[in-house]
Amino acid sequence: MMNFENVKIEACVGVEVIIGDEPNQAFFMSTFNKTDVWGSGVYVLNEDGTLAIVPEKGIENYYVPGFTSFVAVPEIWYGSEVKLILEAEEPMNTLVLDEENENNTLTLYENGVKEANVKLTRKLKAGKWQALSLPFALNGEQVKKYFGEEAVLMEPDRLGDVSKGEEEKSIVMKKAEAMEPGKAYFIKPSVNTDVMNFENVKIEACVGVEVIIGDEPNQAFFMSTFNKTDVWGSGVYVLNEDGTLAIVPEKGIENYYVPGFTSFVAVPEIWYGSEVKLVLDTPTAIKNITDNSAKADNKIYTISGQYAGTSLNGLAKGIYIVNGKKISVK
Repeated sequence: MMNFENVKIEACVGVEVIIGDEPNQAFFMSTFNKTDVWGSGVYVLNEDGTLAIVPEKGIENYYVPGFTSFVAVPEIWYGSEVKLILEAEEPMNTLVLDEENENNTLTLYENGVKEANVKLTRKLKAGKWQALSLPFALNGEQVKKYFGEEAVLMEPDRLGDVSKGEEEKSIVMKKAEAMEPGKAYFIKPSVNTDVMNFENVKIEACVGVEVIIGDEPNQAFFMSTFNKTDVWGSGVYVLNEDGTLAIVPEKGIENYYVPGFTSFVAVPEIWYGSEVKLVLDTPTAIKNITDNSAKADNKIYTISGQYAGTSLNGLAKGIYIVNGKKISVK
């Protein structure tokens, strides 16, 4: 017995619901009374989710309880087995997104900016670097929850600075504690991921956000995409699993696709086609590389980062950087 409190009585008889187009229509009929139902085209619901044919009138009386419903199927179905599909679809508040889908952005736009559960297929390997961008924010605890306690998350910081012993054509990343919607991140998860279920997140980006580092004309652009995308161009690089950057082939040579919910990098024009170093190490590790004499190449740079050769002879007076150290030419 159920006790409903303070409800408004708005129907004294059941409402008929019709589906389909004439002449092939099914009628869902409701009754508030215990009722004798019959007819070749009348079906009732079994407990296992199937439909049962009601006996013809005169063969036997068939009663349904009050506050129930039954179905009258199209005439051409009379006496046939009728299949009832009760498979549950994803709840209305669940977004289904897939890295192989080329229309995730459309799905996000249709959803609008609101909270939702998100079922995301994005394959990431434990212990391997991968680019990642999400349409919603994750705090530090959520990053650990979905990508593992030992996950390492990096975001773009700046272009390399030769005065700090960094290579001229390099991009320095910095550690991130959380993820912002639409931004590009490089992540090394500590668990494998396949299908992830994000609970009660707020969709705040329907397209990726462009992140720019450096000063004109030497700038690098981190671009994110939520769709599986064909990328190309002399200055476009993607992240390898070992933490290096790979040049994307020119358009027309071959199609190069990146999955959805990832990012790629467009480097300064003067770097096109060159090897670009990605610095993903901790500050301590960077210091060790700087102090390692095996890395010394005696290349000379101005304070502004311009290459000046390998000999100090003939250089104008000023401060230069050699093997990460400041040298004064008088």
